[in-house]
Amino acid sequence: MDADKVVRSIMAKPWANTYQLLKAIGASSQVIDETWRDYRRKYMRSQRWQDIRTKALERSCRTCEQCGRRQDDGYKLDVHHVTYIRLGGEQMEDVEVLCYMCHGQMHYRRKVRQDAPE
Repeated sequence: MDADKVVRSIMAKPWANTYQLLKAIGASSQVIDETWRDYRRKYMRSQRWQDIRTKALERSCRTCEQCGRRQDDGYKLDVHHVTYIRLGGEQMEDVEVLCYMCHGQMHYRRKVRQDAPE
C-alpha cells in the first residue's frame, strides 16, 4: 500500500492518533501540517466539540483551571486538550479550561520539554 493510500485511509477514520500514525508512516511535514489545519477547520467547529467545550466551561464555572482568571472578568478562556489519545471521542478528563495566557504557557512548556536534550 503506498503512502498516499495510507494517509487517505487514516484521514477517513476518527481523529484519534492521526498525528502519530502520520509520523509513523513517514508522512511529510507538509502532509502533517495540512492534516492539523483540516482538524482545526472541521473538528473544532463540529457540534460534538462545541458540546464538550460547553460542558468543560460549565464544569470550571468559566474559570481558568490553572490560575483562576474568570471569563466574567473579561478573560478569554480556551478548552485545552490534556491528551489527544481520544481525539474525536474525548472524555471530560481529556480537556481542561485555561485562560489565553495559561494556554499559551502550556504549549510553550510542552515545546520546551520536547526540544530539551535527553
